[in-house]
Amino acid sequence: MITNVDLKEHKDLLFAHTGALRIPEMFAGRQEEKEELLQEMEEAQEGSVLVVSEPLGAGKTTFLNMGLGGLEDRGLVHDRRDVMRSVRKVDDESIDDLGENRVLIVDELDRKVRRDRLLDRLSLLNARLGHDVPHLILAGDQAISDDDEVREVLGSATTMQWLGLHALSCSLLIEALRARADYYPSSQHLTDGVPELFDERFLDRLIPRTEPRVATFREVLSVLAGIANSNSAVPLDKRPCVFSGEVCGAWFNELPPVTEDPAQVHFLVWLSDFIEVAEGRDEPIRAFSTEEWLELCPIPKIDGAQQYEELVLDPLARANVLRGFGVPYRGGVGRSLRDPGPYLPTVMTFLRSAFDPAWP
Repeated sequence: MITNVDLKEHKDLLFAHTGALRIPEMFAGRQEEKEELLQEMEEAQEGSVLVVSEPLGAGKTTFLNMGLGGLEDRGLVHDRRDVMRSVRKVDDESIDDLGENRVLIVDELDRKVRRDRLLDRLSLLNARLGHDVPHLILAGDQAISDDDEVREVLGSATTMQWLGLHALSCSLLIEALRARADYYPSSQHLTDGVPELFDERFLDRLIPRTEPRVATFREVLSVLAGIANSNSAVPLDKRPCVFSGEVCGAWFNELPPVTEDPAQVHFLVWLSDFIEVAEGRDEPIRAFSTEEWLELCPIPKIDGAQQYEELVLDPLARANVLRGFGVPYRGGVGRSLRDPGPYLPTVMTFLRSAFDPAWP
């Protein structure tokens, strides 16, 4: 059993999700993907490219860091310090520093980087691919999904493969939290109590069934950290700690409203009903295009898909109500729409629509 006091004492270890909270990276699950990564790299021709394209916060960097040991064992990595770098720090000098390493891992190819700059760095890598960069691994979000533009700019690649990570599940989350609790002697007594932390209804909303999967490690851990930091939700006492709808609602009472815009409120009222009905069906909730959202939930005085996106969907994506799964900045620099559709409700929206007393 984990008490509220236990959780308060160890919350920074259990729910760390940013660079500001430093703990050793824990490898939980992903064994199948790790073996696939190592096999692909062992068998790949020189000039190969392996792409790991998953949403922000899915655990790509942790996964690749954990795979470095296997790459060392196979003689592909000799000095870890020179192997992994952000796309922002890729230049000719950094490639020259690769030395005897046979692999270069370039991370953070995502919506936070302007599309033209991202393609410029890929062009630079393409020019050095094969002779100076024997094998290239790219990690990012939809910006490097299976897209003709990425294939075209990396035209020198002898092979290009995409490696997918299994989506976050309830069992994977519990496995990861148990691994964190078990790491330090001072917290090992919490390990067996981790599965009892979650009420089933809360867990269903924390990791909802969507296609594609919207729940990521970073977002889920951020939510759990927010609840754990709330003295209203998790008081400093020795009662058993259980993340439930009631506890989540106490946390939401401390948060400001998402929006007061009438059109957006209209959409959120409808969205809550839509989620509740959709959860009762067998199939997962899928991402919808702007045109589909407009057809499902027309709003008075909003005419056409472009206006619907500008006045409703894009602002709600910026407010962490919706998440876009399109390719950012497709076709060049484009508009400043960094989170394009199709859209799904975020984890926070699934939780707030069920447990926030003031929603929307």
